[in-house]
Amino acid sequence: LPFGSVQAQFGPAGARAHRLAAGRDAEPVVARPYSPSARASLRFDDPLASVDAVMAALDRLLLETFASPALSGRAARQARLQALLADGTSWERIVTFKESVASREAARRGLRAKLELPGGLPTAPIDELLLELTRLGGEAARQGSLFLARARQL
Repeated sequence: LPFGSVQAQFGPAGARAHRLAAGRDAEPVVARPYSPSARASLRFDDPLASVDAVMAALDRLLLETFASPALSGRAARQARLQALLADGTSWERIVTFKESVASREAARRGLRAKLELPGGLPTAPIDELLLELTRLGGEAARQGSLFLARARQL
């Protein structure tokens, strides 16, 4: 199609697509920012359907991810759970922690709280589960409770 027709039909996005398809691209190449992550996955012989079974699997995945060199001296702000389900569909849940987590126990508590909510688990049993800890950085400082400290002084 001629440039004018594509631009008239699809607007600026069509004009850009036509230029790219014709090999006329003057835009500089910009690399995506690198974002380190730690990931692990498990495949199950018997699909998982309960929160307790999923948490047992997550315990194993958390052991692997926190042993990863990518997490050495770092804390995770977000976790991505992806699953292949027994009915052939897939499922994904992104959990953003209130505070960055630097330990398995803290990550486990945050994940369990989200999975126990209504609709927290997928509708079908899980055949394969992937855990990826993302948005890695230094652990943020934690501020204690002003009122608890005050009560201890009295």
